[in-house]
Amino acid sequence: DGSVDPVRDAELINLELALADLAQVEKRLEKAKKDKKADPLEVTALEKIKAVLDNNEPARNAELSEDEEVQIKALGLLTRKAMIYAANVSDSDLAEGNNMVEKLREVANAEGAKLVIVSAQVEAELVELEAED
Repeated sequence: DGSVDPVRDAELINLELALADLAQVEKRLEKAKKDKKADPLEVTALEKIKAVLDNNEPARNAELSEDEEVQIKALGLLTRKAMIYAANVSDSDLAEGNNMVEKLREVANAEGAKLVIVSAQVEAELVELEAED
């Protein structure tokens, strides 16, 4: 709809990442359960992650032992990784942010994620500068 809502956008991206992870976990879990040689720790880890994803939470919220972590590492689950939000603001809001940055900061803080404030406008202007400038 063209409106600016960083919280809505973050939620939508997180949902898409979680759905991708869930599809991958379900596929691997199905194979691991059929494979007699599969490590039982892998199955346990996958079941824990699936339960968390089914509960609309990121995979990083699943509590896994070090050995379970090793078993699922190769999957490269996106929602298992630490999250950093980037808030793109005008150059006048770069130092302090604005009300939309604060809303996104609340989301990041609730997830234990980091937030950085950037200005694509300032970056573009810096790239255009001559080397002598």
